[in-house]
Formats: sequence, C-alpha cells, structure tokens
Amino acid sequence: MTRLIALVAAAFSATAAAAPFAYITNQASHDVSVIDVAAARVVATIPVGKSPAGVAVSEAAGKAFVSNPDSKSISVIDLATRRVIDTLDGGSGPVGIDAAADGGRLYVADWYRNALLVIDAATHGRIAEVPVGKAPAGVVVAPDGRTIYVANRDDDAIGIVDATTLRQVATLTAGSHPFAVGLTPDGSRLFALNVWSHDVTVIDTRTRETLATIPVGNSPYGVAFSADGSRAWVTNQHAESVSVIDTAALRVVDTVAGGAYPEGIAVAGDKVLVVSWMDDCVHLLDAATGRRLATIDSGRNPRGFGRFLSTR
Repeated sequence: MTRLIALVAAAFSATAAAAPFAYITNQASHDVSVIDVAAARVVATIPVGKSPAGVAVSEAAGKAFVSNPDSKSISVIDLATRRVIDTLDGGSGPVGIDAAADGGRLYVADWYRNALLVIDAATHGRIAEVPVGKAPAGVVVAPDGRTIYVANRDDDAIGIVDATTLRQVATLTAGSHPFAVGLTPDGSRLFALNVWSHDVTVIDTRTRETLATIPVGNSPYGVAFSADGSRAWVTNQHAESVSVIDTAALRVVDTVAGGAYPEGIAVAGDKVLVVSWMDDCVHLLDAATGRRLATIDSGRNPRGFGRFLSTR
C-alpha cells in the first residue's frame, strides 16, 4: 500500500510539474503575472523593468527573458525560483525577443537602433549587435537555430539574419507594417502579421517565396500554432477578435471573440490563451470551438508579446 501511494504521488508530481504556466508581461504595472493554466489562476507576480512587452521563455536555459522598452533593459527570470536574477542592457528600445531552442542565445529587436541584439543566454554577455531594417519589432528563431527572422516594421519587410555570420543576409517583402512574426512548428512557413494592411503574409522558408496573403481582422498582433501546425490563431487588436487559419488551405476558417485589444496568444494543448490588453486579463478558449472557458485577471495592460508558455 505504501509503495502504491508513493507511485501515485510521483505520478501526480510529474503531471503537476509538466502543467503549463504562462509568463505574461504587464505593461502598466511593470511586472509579470505567472499563470497556472490548469488551475486558471495567477500563482506569482514578478516585478521587472518599466513597461515590459516582449517575453521569451527558454526551457533549455531555465529562464524567461523580458524586454522592458521604457527602462531599456532585459529582465532575466529564473524559472525555478520565479525571481529576477539579472538585468541586462537592452539597447535603446528592446521590443521583440526570442531564444534559440538549445537555450544558447537570446535575440532582441532594438526598435530605435534598427538592430538585433545577440546575447549569450547563459552568461548574459553581449555577443553582437546586427544592423537590420527600420523599427524592428517581432523576432522568431528557426527550430534549428540557424536563422533568425525579424519584422522590420517601417520597411514593410522581414529581415533574415544568419546565426553563424551574424549578418542580415536577405529581406522578404511583407504587407504594410509587419509587427509580429511566427513559424510553424516544423519551421517550414513564416507568418508575418501586417498591422496596417490587416493581413498575414505566409512565406515558404525554404524557397523564400510568398505563398499567400490572408486577410484577417484589423491590426493583427500575435500568432500561435497548434502542435501539429495545422491551425494558426491570430489576434486582431482593433477588431477584438481572433482569426483561426487553416495552414494547409491558407485561409481563415473561423473568427472568435478575443476580448478588448487582444495581443499575445499561445496554444496549450486543447486550450488557447488570449492576452487582452484593455481587459487586464487572459482569456482561456477551447481550441476546438473558440468557446471561452475562463477569464484570468492579470496585471495592468498585459501584452505577452512572444513565447510565454513554460512547464514550470
């Protein structure tokens, strides 16, 4: 009996440890809300720099990195303790941020310096500053870590940065003012969200050809994908909606309510998390139906711009 209880307890502990947690940046309260998705509640609030926007959770590095544009810094949160363990120089205005899958490097878009900052995720030392296009916003790293894609908003283009040479080696035409970028889980397709033309440019990352331009709602801001890559969810900030895209057919198959000014978004199994900037909360949706399952209060003006899910 004792052994059985121990086995059940161990199984429960393993399940609890793997439960998804969301690290949501709160622009107006200058902190990060850590949400237990399964319990639908905030389990920690972490003070960071001024007006946090971007977030990149790296399981491999054991850290969450947060860009603070108004304090020109990057807060480093230890996932085990949920405490800020370092504050890094973020250039002139860090916005989009992402980490390589192996946890080795962090990439940060510096909006005002027109650059991509490259940082060692272990030592937190600056490796390089790569010139890119005008007003870089969103950043996403390819699954193999070899390529970084940057939304150069004021150039209406996506910059391609080679991780070996640390140079922008090409640019791809997007719609009007791309702000966020996302990759399908296999890295084969890039989605660029164009806030002024209210559409999504889909690019084949192998051929670098544009496959489609998909109309969505006003001011698309964030994108997330199902684990198998068959669906993409796009938040439409000014339409207060979420567009559901079939990634094979490359068309919108559903539109669901997203709350007031939806921004960041993530998929956790059969649930979709939508960060509502004006509602000061995160809406939890059923991925199959779009039905709202719960609303979780966060800090003030949450953004969650980037990869914000963690298993701890």
